[in-house]
Amino acid sequence: MVRRFYLAHGYADVEVTNATSELSPDRKEFFVTFQLTEGARYTIGKVNIKSTVPHLDGERYRDLLDFNTGRYYNGDKVEKVASRLEDRIRKDNFVFVRVDPKIRRNPKEHTVDLEFDIGPGPRVYVERIDIAGNSVTHDKVIRREFRYAEVTR
Repeated sequence: MVRRFYLAHGYADVEVTNATSELSPDRKEFFVTFQLTEGARYTIGKVNIKSTVPHLDGERYRDLLDFNTGRYYNGDKVEKVASRLEDRIRKDNFVFVRVDPKIRRNPKEHTVDLEFDIGPGPRVYVERIDIAGNSVTHDKVIRREFRYAEVTR
């Protein structure tokens, strides 16, 4: 939790080196002490998208990358953007994709270059969909509303 806080505020090299806990002498309080090395605060450098999925142009999704060069790096935001990219790509019928954010630190300039790699993801199959408790609507009407279909063999 402490590490995430620092990553969200630009400290890409933060390390929690030790954590100790102790009970107060009156046994009413508990103390937790963290030792950490925060390192330098990093700003955003270059931001790119790379796709290895056939017929998928990564640049088409550049509008989802709301990073401004020169602003502080935010690890939480990187994860949220990667998730948003996956969602949008899946809505465009590329269902089996994975977006993997790559972070390259430049310690001399204290910048972080981001690259979002779009590649093939694991294939997931639905073997059977059971519809229960429905007596009014035909099953085929309900099934056509699903974004997923059963595997037919």
